[in-house]
Amino acid sequence: MASHENGTEYATKADLKHELGALRTELYATRISALESVVRAHSADVQSLRHDVAGLKQDVTGLKADMTAVQQEVAELRRRFDQRDRLADIEQRVSVLEKRLTP
Repeated sequence: MASHENGTEYATKADLKHELGALRTELYATRISALESVVRAHSADVQSLRHDVAGLKQDVTGLKADMTAVQQEVAELRRRFDQRDRLADIEQRVSVLEKRLTP
């Protein structure tokens, strides 16, 4: 700092440049710190979401297995129903033939 003849101090151009540089450095450091904290917060969110997705994938895999089992059961029930339907048809034809053969 420089001073006037009357004793008052004033900032020189060099002082102002130095203060400006210090303020910019502090501003950049503050911005970087703020960005780092946001990134840390979002990183935790991303990790949590990854964990959730992994759990959902396991759920989907389990549901696919359940669906396959249900489809197999339905197919088996259809086969059994078709077989019973054929047996009922045969029994009906036998009954008709027996009536025709009975005097």
